[in-house]
Amino acid sequence: MSKNDPLFYSFIRKAKSLTIFLIFINSIYNLNASHIVGGEMNYRCLGNNQYEIRLTIYRDCFYGNPEAWFDNPASVGFFDSNNMLVRTVAFNGELRMLLMNNDTLDPTLTGTCFVVPPNVCVHTTTYIDTVDLPFLEGGYQLSYQRCCRNQTIQNILRPDDTGATFGIIISEEALLSCNSNARFVNWPPIYICVNEPIEFDHSAVDLEGDSLVYRLCIPLTGASPGAPAPRPPNRPPYLPVEFAPGFDLNNVLGGIPLEINSETGFLTGTPSIIGQFVVGVCVDEYRGDSIISTTRRDFQYNIGQCGMTTAAFFTSDTLCSLQLNIVNQSQETDSAIWIISQDGNTLANISTYHLNYLFPEQGVYNITLIANPGSNCVDTFSHDITVFDSKLNALFTAVQSGCSLPFTVNFTDLSSDSEHVFFVDSFIVLAGSNRIVSDSFPDFIVFDDQVSNITSTLYLQNDVGCKDTFSLTIPIILLNEPILPDSVILCFGTQMELDLAIENPGTGFTITWSPASVILNGQGTSNVTVNSTGDGWVFVEISGANNCLILDSIFIDITDEIPDFSVIAEPQEIYPSQSSQLSVFLTGNYEFQWSPPGSLNNSIIQNPIANPLVTTLYSVTVTDPFGCIKTGSVELRIIEVECDSTHVFIPNLFSPNDDGVNDFFNVSSNILESFELIVYNRWGNPIFTTKNLNESWDGTYSGKKIGPDTYAYYFRGICLGGIEIIRKGNVSSIR
Repeated sequence: MSKNDPLFYSFIRKAKSLTIFLIFINSIYNLNASHIVGGEMNYRCLGNNQYEIRLTIYRDCFYGNPEAWFDNPASVGFFDSNNMLVRTVAFNGELRMLLMNNDTLDPTLTGTCFVVPPNVCVHTTTYIDTVDLPFLEGGYQLSYQRCCRNQTIQNILRPDDTGATFGIIISEEALLSCNSNARFVNWPPIYICVNEPIEFDHSAVDLEGDSLVYRLCIPLTGASPGAPAPRPPNRPPYLPVEFAPGFDLNNVLGGIPLEINSETGFLTGTPSIIGQFVVGVCVDEYRGDSIISTTRRDFQYNIGQCGMTTAAFFTSDTLCSLQLNIVNQSQETDSAIWIISQDGNTLANISTYHLNYLFPEQGVYNITLIANPGSNCVDTFSHDITVFDSKLNALFTAVQSGCSLPFTVNFTDLSSDSEHVFFVDSFIVLAGSNRIVSDSFPDFIVFDDQVSNITSTLYLQNDVGCKDTFSLTIPIILLNEPILPDSVILCFGTQMELDLAIENPGTGFTITWSPASVILNGQGTSNVTVNSTGDGWVFVEISGANNCLILDSIFIDITDEIPDFSVIAEPQEIYPSQSSQLSVFLTGNYEFQWSPPGSLNNSIIQNPIANPLVTTLYSVTVTDPFGCIKTGSVELRIIEVECDSTHVFIPNLFSPNDDGVNDFFNVSSNILESFELIVYNRWGNPIFTTKNLNESWDGTYSGKKIGPDTYAYYFRGICLGGIEIIRKGNVSSIR
């Protein structure tokens, strides 16, 4: 750790301090995995072949899948000594135990100042039920199975495919003597600090007072991801888990191996690897020289770093301002007190996490940080600093001398310090791809016409170590540089912006536009708005020091106005669904835009066809090649349709004698969209039918002329706009 490390001043004296936080797992697991972390099963004889079965299960509630909850019910299977399901007990050999509770274990650590990371959480539940177990030769084997274990477990192979089996054996002797198996008193801690000793009492109690012998044992595998909660459980025997390379029963965690006192159950060891590890502990119950029961415990150790309160902050030895701002970099605390003192006298006692303090004057001060004050885990850190009220001020000017290549940029140093001697730490000039680093102020010569500006930065330092910086950018202007186009065409009576091709040259330069009468706004800047009613020149002058001068001009050509034109609609009155030709009477190269466009066959041609449903005012915008515009309009009126005899005429007399006068019987109308006409003789037979608006009856039937008579007709028509008309009447034929 270097002196520049923010924690140097704290940790240089705390070499044995522990790292702050553990984040040793960061995974998402599937539904069948990542939740089983341990369990055990017990039985207690109640008499008369009644046995209380107690099953305790533990799951990971932080990294475990939230949908992989405790089974409800949990299925416990009963098997004989030949590994066959005993279907005469419980429910066909299966005891279904209902979920009754759900508790969260509080992680505890051995050191009072250790802090448990927030990502450690274990849920537990205990199933309890009673079953009738008559005597069975060879006894009973009870088991519960669940998949799967956390995939981050390090000491076994394929943990995310490995389930767990929790079970007990009730032997013949246990059945005959109404025995209860040994029960562990305490569940082991769920979180262990790496490189810290494990000291845990794994002792158990036995109701009959039999001898108990403790040992480490290998946990058992169980259900698979394909069948994570078998009902009933799979038949014995159950295979032990496979240890990963480097681990076995003699080296379960790494570091100083776990050992358990066979008489007391006291477990010791010191883990050296961060991670998750599966551990098995068994207690054998002896009566005389015979084992009458074994209680098997399967659990998971989470091993990681344990944080401790550490006071830490960083500030340099020298402060060049009376204002002090310090970021608190303490660990494992959210409270702090800062003490500011000078020559042993306390100037300020501030309760705040980060420090902002204004010193009264220059001098040497002590800064002390108390982290986690008022607790048993308090920590303190101090540092002395020398405070100066620095008057160092970095400042310079830069002036371009000349506007043609090559030219020089002259720098003038205006820096000051009223109290201390100062010097140039470095002076850097950037111009395009050229870079100069100096400890003085050089005159910079520009040869490149592609350089648009020059940026220079001054770094100063005085004899007590205080520093200051100043930067300046100046634009480069070249003599006779083309900055305006030669000419522009402007529509009569309109405005436009003129923009120089260079940035505003800044201090020491003046921009003047003329004639002033055409400048609407922006005079004195690089961007102006002009308005002209006639052809003419606009001039710009940029002047500065050292006879630097730029003159440029632009000719504004006022284009002729678009001539007046007329807009007509032919016809100007139409019935609904009819069309009209719109026309603009104008000759030349113009663009057209009609509005509204929806009822036009093309809205960007000179003569579109209109087909509106209602009376519409059509406007047209005409644009010439220079962008000048003029508008016109015409109203196209829609004749209101009345679908009646006034507009639909049916005669009551005709003379089909081929004399050229009234020889045909037909319907006359300008508003019909469709119609049907049927003529009947006196016997009601149709003798003429048509749906063609252009077809008439010539007075023939079956190829022969009819004689004078009166005929009936039926007429049904659809007028423009969808209105229906029906007429029935007579028509007389005469010679």
